Order: sequence, then structure tokens, then C-alpha cells
Amino acid sequence: MKSFNTVVLIFMIGVVACSDDSGSPALDIWGISISNKDRIKNSNGEIVNQNNGPLKAYEVDSAYVQGYLDDLYIFKLYFATSDSLCFVLSRGDGDFNYHSDAEPLRNKILHAMFNTDTLEMKPTAIAIQPRQEYNSFHAVTNLHTKNSGTFNGTVNEVPLIN
Repeated sequence: MKSFNTVVLIFMIGVVACSDDSGSPALDIWGISISNKDRIKNSNGEIVNQNNGPLKAYEVDSAYVQGYLDDLYIFKLYFATSDSLCFVLSRGDGDFNYHSDAEPLRNKILHAMFNTDTLEMKPTAIAIQPRQEYNSFHAVTNLHTKNSGTFNGTVNEVPLIN
């Protein structure tokens, strides 16, 4: 039993030693490196919800873009009000624009959620533009929904995280 434990320990050390957990591998599709999760608090901006009752401005408290599976990404915004806005994106080409009504093999917004509610989208667009000089993204949202109005605004210093 002792030799089995030794073999398992050596294997685990090898896996850890060979894994690249440096926190800064370049992601070729954007030219942005993976950032430490602490950087999500550096995000700033404002998203305005209108056309669904009184105008409401949401101050961005934190935000990030995160790889999910293959070409699927999460773009999540947390607001100072404790609300959140989340997009599930499919990256299909080298463009930085995403559309809810995109053609196959193009960048597409698959889902949008406000807090825990899935939003029914009308034609919607998001731009997630890399800013290599800041190792982060500048994002512009233009979300149109059937029942919750529009969510428009910009967010700066959005990191890419694991």
C-alpha cells in the first residue's frame, strides 16, 4: 500500500508541476492574457435600463469575460445594487461584435439574464473590444428585450479570467 501511495503522490506532483497555472497565458483570439480574478473589481461603467418604467442607471461594481466550453464565453456584470446582467456568448469568427440574430458560424449572443431571469431578446448587439494596453476589454451593450426594456451602456477594464 505504501508504494501505491508513493506512485499516486509522484503522479500528483507531476501533474501540478506540468500544469501552466501562471495566470498569464496569452489567448490568441483576442490578444488578451488571462487575469487574476481580483481584477474583476477594476471594471467600471454604467448600464442604463429604460423603456420599461422609470429610467434606472446601474453602476458597474465588477465584470469579467470567462471561457466556459470550447467557443462559449460568459460576460457577466455585477452592479452596486447587487443586481447582475449576464450574457452567454458563442464565438464564431474574429469579429468583436456579437448579435442575438447572428448567422451560423458568426459571433452570437445565446442568452441574456438579469439576476436569475432569462430575458427574451429582440435584436441585440454587444461589442467586446480588446484593449491590449490594459490587458482587458472595453464592452458596449445594446440589449433590447421584449419585457424588460433596453440595457445600454459601456464597461471598461473588463478582464478575461479562467
